[in-house]
Amino acid sequence: MSIISLDSLDKKILYHLDHNGRASFSDIAKNLKHGRDTIEYRINRFIEKKVITKFQVVVNPYAIGKTIYKTYLKLTSDKSQIQNFISRLKNHPRVFWIVQCDGQWDLIFSIAAFSAFEFNQIQTELLDTVRKILVESQIYIPFEFKEYRLKYLMKAGTHYFKIGGNPSFRQLDKIETDLLNLLSQNGRETISELARKLSTTNSLVKRRMETLEQDGVIIGYQATIEVEKLGLTQFKTQLFLNYRSKSEEEELEEYSNKHPKITCFIKQIGNCNLELEIHAESYNEYLEIINQIRTKFKNLIRNTTTILMHEDYIKWAV
Repeated sequence: MSIISLDSLDKKILYHLDHNGRASFSDIAKNLKHGRDTIEYRINRFIEKKVITKFQVVVNPYAIGKTIYKTYLKLTSDKSQIQNFISRLKNHPRVFWIVQCDGQWDLIFSIAAFSAFEFNQIQTELLDTVRKILVESQIYIPFEFKEYRLKYLMKAGTHYFKIGGNPSFRQLDKIETDLLNLLSQNGRETISELARKLSTTNSLVKRRMETLEQDGVIIGYQATIEVEKLGLTQFKTQLFLNYRSKSEEEELEEYSNKHPKITCFIKQIGNCNLELEIHAESYNEYLEIINQIRTKFKNLIRNTTTILMHEDYIKWAV
């Protein structure tokens, strides 16, 4: 994969689109004090070079009564069956995140279900298709995760998308469901184009989007950035703890929030209570980051597992 060289303006544009994918060319230009045409040209170049592969809405499934269940799989090396399984996952309406991996696990996918019973039904049906190549599996239930802004592009800060919480009973009507699915396909779709596709009015679409944002269903809009094009590799680190300490976990969370290369902090139920996602320029840099964390939090962390992530796929369909 060819690596794209970024100048200071490129990084600033990506930094803004990372957590505000609907920002207009004019708004970004005003914020960065550059001409609108320059900003539009650079963003279109990112799309052409596949640095940005998608713009989409970010939804909190917990705000509409769903819980996320993550499944980790170790599989035999039958590439044909694995690809068929991945295609099945991509087409399943409740599967919204898939990533192929190297290391402890080969594949991770997430299901958003209304109950453990519904999750089990979906999970059983899906895994039945790969029983012959399934070596090992593990399930985790995240109850809160923070996806940090890509701090290494511009500056460290405290901005993040927070997903989780107690599942609510907020129900979506058909227009809201269709609207969210359209925004999952293209988070920069104009109000007028959304209204045309939904056969309704601009004002109704605008009101529904504002309501979904106020109710915490829509928590933002994001550009999907291919970090490999920036010369970075995505790692997931599973943290196995000696004990649960609220104060030490909060200290680790604050440390993660400020660290420029830590992009996600996940709290979950399972034998691994915490996970980090890290973007590093090399495996050596990744190891340096992890060794610093293990040294600083040596009383809290018993062990870690490294997963190299690639071919990430996400769709915030509801």
